[in-house]
Amino acid sequence: MKNLLFVLSLFISTSVHSVEYAVDSIAEVAEGEVAKFYPNSVRDKYGEKYFEVMIRKVDIQSVAPQALFSRRITYRARCEAKELAPYVIDLRNLDGKSLKMIMVPPGAEEFRKPVMGSREDDWLWQVCG
Repeated sequence: MKNLLFVLSLFISTSVHSVEYAVDSIAEVAEGEVAKFYPNSVRDKYGEKYFEVMIRKVDIQSVAPQALFSRRITYRARCEAKELAPYVIDLRNLDGKSLKMIMVPPGAEEFRKPVMGSREDDWLWQVCG
């Protein structure tokens, strides 16, 4: 599967568990999470737009200090085609410390058209006009 690109190691207690993540599933906003689009992060590079979104848990009290709390995702947008793809994903703990950074290599990304009226569609509209 092209989308299963990365294996992250999570350290829980003294044992190590390997978990495979699909990049698209990491970029999804799950129940109990909120997403914030950063308009000031939009930049144009080589004919594509790049922008950042922060996804984090709503309930801060339920998160252990060194556990995954938020994800800062840099998206690539192809405005003419109206498509998005996650480009860089920074996994962070409650203190904002980066736990793991994932970069999708050029050519490995899967651009998708967001569902009309979705949060991602709104981000694309704000980025591309």
